[in-house]
Amino acid sequence: MLDHVSYGCEDMKVLVLLSRGREVTLNLSRKAFDSLRLRPRMMRNVTLNLSRKAFDSLRLRPRMMRNVCDRDSGLTVLGTRYRCPVGIAPSAMQKLAHADGEVATARAAGMMDAIMILSLMSTTSLEEVRAQNPSTTLWLQMYIFKDRALSLQMVQRAERSGYSAIVITMDTAVLGSRYRDLKNKFTMPPYLSLANFRNLKQHNEDISKFRDISAEECSSGLTDYVANQFDDSVDWDDVRSLVQATKLPIVCKGIP
Repeated sequence: MLDHVSYGCEDMKVLVLLSRGREVTLNLSRKAFDSLRLRPRMMRNVTLNLSRKAFDSLRLRPRMMRNVCDRDSGLTVLGTRYRCPVGIAPSAMQKLAHADGEVATARAAGMMDAIMILSLMSTTSLEEVRAQNPSTTLWLQMYIFKDRALSLQMVQRAERSGYSAIVITMDTAVLGSRYRDLKNKFTMPPYLSLANFRNLKQHNEDISKFRDISAEECSSGLTDYVANQFDDSVDWDDVRSLVQATKLPIVCKGIP
């Protein structure tokens, strides 16, 4: 549980205070720090603030004089029972924060018997995350690309690797204005890669642009990559096509 984050503006050492008095220090570049959105007050973050407000408005309604000696906070999702009622949403490029990246996150999810949704834009391949965490429930988050064959290939790789569901992000056909990334001209550090695309020549060429934004450009590598690869013409027919192409359940993410 993340209780507090403090940071220094010069070296961007991030002290994360965890529950039970534990703490960990992360060494992040300013670009990575801003891209990982650890500073919600830097920009308006309208959606984030509305989501927090909606969550804070929820209240648990207690019922008195009930037998509570056998408590269970688990839940059933897609026919499987999990002890932990909270899952891990997809977060891209986790090795920006720690060398173990997505493998460590999946390990933690497995320890808690929680679902982890792996971002397609991960810095560890979906196969490696599975190999390092054979018992964790993994879902793969993905986008529908202009290259539909690539979308299908990702689904097939997830099937072969034992993933339990495909999560399609519905609200990023066009990337929103990520002002911090634009201001910082965020690019992928040279020691990292989008691992799920590592052996795909055309996409490696596009990813190389992810690393090369000139000082004069008002852009970011992420913005340019999305503009080149994501299809802004997607509709429900594309979702139906993926449903027909896989035995895995399809979960639609990002619908208000």
